[in-house]
Parts: sequence; structure tokens; C-alpha cells
Amino acid sequence: MKKNIIIGILILAALVGFLKRDLFFRAADQWTEQSKARQKEMLTIVLNTPATDLSPYSADFNNTIRTANFYEGLVAFDRNLKIVPALALSWGNLDAVTWEFKLRKEVVFHDRAPLSAHSVVQSFLDLKEHGDELQSYLQTIDEVTAADDFTVRITTKAPDPLLLSKLTKLAVARPDNIGTGPYKIQEWLKGETLSLTAFADYWGTAPAYKNVEYRAIENRTVRQREFENGKIDILASVPRAQALELPQERLKKQFGLEVNFLMFKLDDPLFGRRDVREAIRTLVDPAK
Repeated sequence: MKKNIIIGILILAALVGFLKRDLFFRAADQWTEQSKARQKEMLTIVLNTPATDLSPYSADFNNTIRTANFYEGLVAFDRNLKIVPALALSWGNLDAVTWEFKLRKEVVFHDRAPLSAHSVVQSFLDLKEHGDELQSYLQTIDEVTAADDFTVRITTKAPDPLLLSKLTKLAVARPDNIGTGPYKIQEWLKGETLSLTAFADYWGTAPAYKNVEYRAIENRTVRQREFENGKIDILASVPRAQALELPQERLKKQFGLEVNFLMFKLDDPLFGRRDVREAIRTLVDPAK
């Protein structure tokens, strides 16, 4: 069962960088041999909100939890929030505003089209045209070009030390929601379920589960009942209030990159007073 929850966390890797604290609720370690065999075929993950957009152009957290399974970028964050290779095997700076990325040569999209520098360029053009929610990650990029079939160059408008972090949010994809990730879309019943199946030609390590099903159950009582009845393997994004009621040994916590802060309008007569701002600060416990 320990292996089960680790795999589940990997499938939900998109949570890193979006939530301050993500909580996973897993079943107790009493599984029959039959249920263990079933788990290798199917992993069922339940959230409280359905996906609204499976395109690579959505920045909504609820959607990216799911799409991280079938879309990839040039680089990614690992579980320690360190930048690691994804579709780009290596990279470096040619000058202060020019980055060069060397692509993996063994990658194919889910429709079997090969990954190339030209497909990366087209993907960025599509993101610029359709990705309204992602414009904050694109605004420092001046140009994306193909130096050869497997070399991509990104020129920024000015030196951008945060470019690699931004690239983790920008997927390389083809039309019709076709990515390069370990899973591909099998069926999407909008508002209900998303079914994924392992991509046989994935360039990386094959996923441990052949199939993954995301379900959305908005009613908290129903979610917990179905989990206790063995119909759910992982409850994801459990609300803090509910998580605090659960046995701590059945929870998995993971921290992301979100930063919360207070901003005061200093030209306001009240908030312009330092003693008032300091008094408000004492009401906030940074540890919670």
C-alpha cells in the first residue's frame, strides 16, 4: 500500500507550485491480494470539483491537477521544487537574453508524431494566441526559434532569471489535447469523470498503473463514504477542516510555491498609520 500512495502523489505532481498545502487521504493498509491486483490496473482519484478545461491553455489549478498527467514542458519541478529536465535534456545561456535547449530525440506525441524543435515553436505560438491565462508566463519571451531539428532557442526581451520556473507552466502540445506525458486521454465526461490510460511509447519510466480515473464528487459525505467502502483509492485536495479530523497517519502533506501576503493602501488615512499596520500583522499567524 505504501507504493500505492507514492504513485498517487506522482500522478498528482501538478499540485506542486499551486497550493500552499495539499492533503492526500489514503485507505488503511488492509488490502486483499485481489484488490492489490486491481490497483495495478486502475487507480481511482477523487476531487471535489470537476475539470472545466483539458487544453494546455488553462492555468486553473483544478484543471492542471489532471492535465499534468498528459502534458509536459521543456523543464519541470521535482518533488523538492528543483528544476529538472523534461522534454529538454539540457539547456544553457548563449548570452544574457538567449537560452538554448537541447531536446530529447526519443519523444513522440500521443498521436505518434515525433517531438521536434519545430513542434515546440508551434506550441509556443499556439500558447501566445490562445493561452490568455498564461500570458504572465509568456510576457518576457520575445521569440522562440528552431536552430535545428532538436535545438530550441528562446530569446527574452531582457535578462529573465525566472524563465526556467515559468517554463514549467507552459506545455508543449499538439491540437486536440495531444501531449507527450505518461498518460493519454481515453474519455472525458465533462463534469463527471476523466479516464486516462498509460501511453505505451512514453519516453520516460512507464507508470505503475495502466489506467487512472479522476472523479468529481462535490458532496463531502458521499466522498468519505465511497472512500471507506473501497471505491476510491485517493482523495485529493482534502479541505483543511476535514483533514484535521482524520487520523494523521492516513494523510500525506505536500507544500508548494504559493506565497500569501497582505498589501496595505498606504495613502489611506487608516492604513497609512504604521501602528495600525503592525496591529493587523499581529492577528496573522504565518505558521497557519
